[in-house]
Amino acid sequence: MELQDKRLLSRFPQARDIKDNEIEELLATTADTAQQLALRYLSQEERSEITRHILPLVYNRDGAISHADRRHFAHVCMHLDIGDETAREISQAYRDHLDSQWSYMKQLVDLINYFAARLAFDGPEMELMREQLNQLLHFDPRYTSYRRRESLLIKLGRKPPSPPIDLETTTAEPALMGAYAMAHTAVADINDRTVMGRAFDELLAEQDLDAALVKKLIVTRKKIDTLYAANREQILAAEAADCESRRSKKQ
Repeated sequence: MELQDKRLLSRFPQARDIKDNEIEELLATTADTAQQLALRYLSQEERSEITRHILPLVYNRDGAISHADRRHFAHVCMHLDIGDETAREISQAYRDHLDSQWSYMKQLVDLINYFAARLAFDGPEMELMREQLNQLLHFDPRYTSYRRRESLLIKLGRKPPSPPIDLETTTAEPALMGAYAMAHTAVADINDRTVMGRAFDELLAEQDLDAALVKKLIVTRKKIDTLYAANREQILAAEAADCESRRSKKQ
């Protein structure tokens, strides 16, 4: 077992508070023994659930899903006595999940562009947004994902739609809070952050939203404000140290 696979597989027993020595014993189990135990003691539903969890491990090697990975997944399903139809359903559900993530990322970019326009982000601030966004976009191991990634990176900094998002959609709230938190990191030198809160609240006012939803979103926004304010001094100190280090290297 490769180190990266071992680290990922370790997360499952760690989440159940299993001791490290017991985790090592579990990971040392041979494939043949694991297959025999699974077929003997686990139901069809339980084996299917396990397959759902390990599918990303089987698919995601070297950052891309290859034909060899698909054959590997089919091989795993065969040994766990998972039927072809169930295997296809699991694979399709995984792809649907990745597609839903791309929908979220599109909303995130539209909202980043909204805050960038309202707060008048300049070149360095947008470059920081681009770096952060680029890191977030490396979640899809499919070969075609790079096209979506490049498309969203190109879209960053453009004029946002009006309104930038329908706040009643499923992924709107996490996208809104994600974009707002990222905007905080881009404007570290602004002392008066009430302008950020106003931009957030005005976005809510532009849409005909339920009062309870508006209240919920504002409460969450204030939590982000408080969290960032508590950590701001540490962030500024780290940035100052990084700048000083870069200057020293240039001299």
